[in-house]
Amino acid sequence: FSKDKHGLVDMMTYYTEDMEGHLVEDHFIRRFFDEVSAAASEKEKELFGLLDVKSKDSLSYRQEVIEQLQSKHYDRVYIIGHSLGVADQAVFDAINKDAEVIYFYHSKNEYTERQQVLIKLGMKHEMISDQCLYQKNK
Repeated sequence: FSKDKHGLVDMMTYYTEDMEGHLVEDHFIRRFFDEVSAAASEKEKELFGLLDVKSKDSLSYRQEVIEQLQSKHYDRVYIIGHSLGVADQAVFDAINKDAEVIYFYHSKNEYTERQQVLIKLGMKHEMISDQCLYQKNK
């Protein structure tokens, strides 16, 4: 337990008063907490193990995508429904910089944020509202 007030409050949950008014550890509560804590730790290990396997599978596929992007020259690239996040920087860096990027945005806030990212990436781009996609399908 940490020595701050939160750690002390957590520690107090294991204690009850005995007949003389002294605080004593409640073994039933402690055992219950230990079992729950052990089960949570086990599930956490299982979850992170699954995430590691998924990440390894995803990384090899991601590398293939990057290699394919680097091996070709694109005149125009369409981006629909992508956040352009930092995690995908390597993917966007693999696209030739003279390609025209057509980015479909959903909201004014998204327009501003994504345009800044495309400028930072050094890509020529055009921003189009995704509303035109919905209207064409009607």
